Amino acid sequence: MCIRDRGTAAVLHRNAGWVRPARLVAAWLATPGVSFAGGQPVARIVPHGQRWRLLDAAGRLLAEADRVVAVSYTHLTLPTKRT
Repeated sequence: MCIRDRGTAAVLHRNAGWVRPARLVAAWLATPGVSFAGGQPVARIVPHGQRWRLLDAAGRLLAEADRVVAVSYTHLTLPTKRT
């Protein structure tokens, strides 16, 4: 559910609480070691040990990370569990 509160979009997650996406992302990006990598379409996100690998459509490795934030995208398929 998306609700506008004082002109700022916020999301209510019924099991967790309120999230203001713009503020959350700004806080993450202000954290040392956190970065944004855009401009490269990610075809798959796959577990690799305790990390995640982001692959393009040809299976080439784009990035590897401990954590990945995936934004809403209609063609994104996430794994349901780590193996």
